[in-house]
Amino acid sequence: KAPYFTSLPETRREPKNKNPPGPETIEAFNIGDRCEIQPGSRRGTIAWKGANEGIGNGYWVGVHLDEPLGKGDGAIAKTGDRLFECPANHAAFVRPDKVTAGDFPELDPLAELESDDEDEI
Repeated sequence: KAPYFTSLPETRREPKNKNPPGPETIEAFNIGDRCEIQPGSRRGTIAWKGANEGIGNGYWVGVHLDEPLGKGDGAIAKTGDRLFECPANHAAFVRPDKVTAGDFPELDPLAELESDDEDEI
């Protein structure tokens, strides 16, 4: 029985990202800048920026996250290229349009547990 869909030959498939971000998309970022990345409003420090075929085509920003909410340690899994150093699960490589640089202090995970209630023992 024939399948209900037809695959295009490899030569006719379009690349995943037809218009990858260019170098102008990372010019405003500086290594060491504090930032917030989406999705998830994760905060960290810009540790790397540039192009690397092991990540994908186009330009990327490498962020050393404050908390272990990433997927690596600053190395590219496919190639083993180390782009920056950080603990396991503290690295994220994201597209420049997902990064906002600015005054994003490290969040205190215990801040929401603190209470102004005077009745505590």
